[in-house]
Amino acid sequence: NNLGLSISESKAIENKSINIYPNPANKILTVNLDHVLPGSCIRIHNSIGQLSKMIDVKNQTTEINIQEMPAGVYILSYETPEEIITEKFLIVK
Repeated sequence: NNLGLSISESKAIENKSINIYPNPANKILTVNLDHVLPGSCIRIHNSIGQLSKMIDVKNQTTEINIQEMPAGVYILSYETPEEIITEKFLIVK
């Protein structure tokens, strides 16, 4: 019973679906996705794991207003019924 992904599987999934920019960002973060599945969402967590934002995804390109969020390191998770893809990004002020 294997509950984890190997490193090669994880990298293949990450490279397949998501691109975020600019990184570092300060006002707007743009997320480009290769595909969007019904029920997909983006969650942004700060460096101590607190949920900062949650956005329902309806388009392949999503712009997220991050102006009110403090500077720091964040984890963006693109969550679909099939997978969760994570990317790290930085907010600078």
